[in-house]
Amino acid sequence: MEQMRGIRILSVDDVISTGRSLQALEEIAAAAGADVVGKMAILAEGDAASRTDISYLEKLPLFNGKGEPLPFDYYQRTN
Repeated sequence: MEQMRGIRILSVDDVISTGRSLQALEEIAAAAGADVVGKMAILAEGDAASRTDISYLEKLPLFNGKGEPLPFDYYQRTN
């Protein structure tokens, strides 16, 4: 793991919902002596779209049981 010491990492995930995958990678990188300097995702699902610590390209549309799209602020209005 000596090769990782001092390395700067940009962490990229396909879809973020809780952020746990990116958090786990950040913990592993820190244990190896690397520094995660940015976190990104292609799509953000639900509440993840309102996070400011992770950049993303688009909001992932969510659907109800009838296949109808939910409004993007659905989780903020129901929690």
